[in-house]
This record gives sequence, structure tokens and C-alpha cells, in this order.
Amino acid sequence: MPRYFFIARRTATETYDPHGTVLSDNAAAFAHAESIIEDLRKMGGFNDDLTIDVKNDLDERVLSMPFLPACA
Repeated sequence: MPRYFFIARRTATETYDPHGTVLSDNAAAFAHAESIIEDLRKMGGFNDDLTIDVKNDLDERVLSMPFLPACA
């Protein structure tokens, strides 16, 4: 199964996931990214300049998901 890496990007910073998460496919990676964003919403303190990028183990971006507080 492929390994996916979740990168939190803000205007001035980037937090890289060095270990990644093994998931079945891109749809599972999408669901995991949604879960990360939901956890960040609960923590608070994030604004609309946060994006979660997801790359596969070939370093290809498979999705980019913006943090949209208005949709919380």
C-alpha cells in the first residue's frame, strides 16, 4: 500500500510529515486530510492561510486541501 505525506503550509511556514501514513489509496488520503483539518479546527488559532498538501511516496502531490474556517 502507498505511503502518503501530509504537509501543512501557511504563508510563511511549512510543516512536513517526515514519516507519512500508509493508506489504501488517494480517497483514504483525502479522508485522512479532512480528519487533520477537523482536528486543527478543534484546536483553534488557525486562519484561512493554511493548506494541507498530500504527496505520495513518489513525491507527487495527489491533493491540496485549503483550511476553510467558514465551513466549520
